[in-house]
Amino acid sequence: MKNFKIKLSVISLGTMLSLGVTQAGIVGSMHDLSTTNPNVATPIPGGTAEICVFCHTPHGTDTSAPAPLWNKILPTAASFSTYDALGTATLDGQIDLNEGGISLACLSCHDGTTALDLVLNAPTVTQGTYRYDAAGTNLGGGITMASFAPGPVPVLGKDLKNDHPVGVQYAGGGLTWAPITGANTVATAANDKLFNEPIWDNNRLWIGAVGDAGLPLYKGATLGPMVECASCHNPHKTDFGSFLRMSNAGSGLCLACHIK
Repeated sequence: MKNFKIKLSVISLGTMLSLGVTQAGIVGSMHDLSTTNPNVATPIPGGTAEICVFCHTPHGTDTSAPAPLWNKILPTAASFSTYDALGTATLDGQIDLNEGGISLACLSCHDGTTALDLVLNAPTVTQGTYRYDAAGTNLGGGITMASFAPGPVPVLGKDLKNDHPVGVQYAGGGLTWAPITGANTVATAANDKLFNEPIWDNNRLWIGAVGDAGLPLYKGATLGPMVECASCHNPHKTDFGSFLRMSNAGSGLCLACHIK
């Protein structure tokens, strides 16, 4: 009965978030931080059999986060050194981690600084050891990604200069968050013509294909369509390894955006 309740709560939350995710996508993956994950050698101390709680909660969320019902406080964009700090001539899009914001949700674990078990709303059955207090103050302690994983994991840290830019305008900017029709294409509107034209569907811009087969762009507050961590990675699917949204065989994922 206990296992049934746990599974039911996971399915219910997944449905509530409208993520279109099957339970098999995250259960047992490296995003499953619960004590029931057989692939994690050292469970989080004071952990829980709940799976979704380490990222999502139905109550008491960070309302500034663009990720649905986010159960952590986002790090500040200013705390990261981004790709544009290199001054590289190959970057022609503006970077602003605050624009789409979804990358900051990913970095609230992958910065290697924020504890994985540090959540706004702790599990109701088995309380975790570390939480934020009611005022949002970090109580410290906990297990960070750098010390948790049983194998190699992407601890990006605060220095993002050696990573693919995120929070960056797609195709060098110039596009708007609107249906791509007529003259409003990469060939005429985007600043960088060496990117594939997005597809407009269901109030979103996609690269390569629509939905699960494609790469989503994210609506920036002022800069237009943005490439974020979640453009290439789906945190709930492990079909292609490393939570990639599509296979990178033959550099397929890279070539979905870049014309080479």
